[in-house]
Amino acid sequence: MSEHDVVFRDVTVIDGTGGARRVGDLAVVGDRISTIGDRVEGRGAVEIDDADLTLFDAATIRDVGDFAKPVQAAAGVLHVWTNGVCVWRDGGSTGARPGRALRRR
Repeated sequence: MSEHDVVFRDVTVIDGTGGARRVGDLAVVGDRISTIGDRVEGRGAVEIDDADLTLFDAATIRDVGDFAKPVQAAAGVLHVWTNGVCVWRDGGSTGARPGRALRRR
């Protein structure tokens, strides 16, 4: 059995107090952050590194596409990181394209 629900490995932690950013691990149990540190001991049921990550508001996330406009960004998505680079922020693209196309063989 896992000690944590989710463990984020090697992420940049910004605590919101104005302190310096730091790189470390962050563990979540339920809907609460349980541990922040240089290395969180134990495993998570889900383990995520900082390469690809989506931060969303669980209360507001929803699909807003319809038949008239089927291709629209989901509401409630706050930030998206690809290969550790922010590609979506505050409802729009940042213009960054750190990924690469996968070609068929």
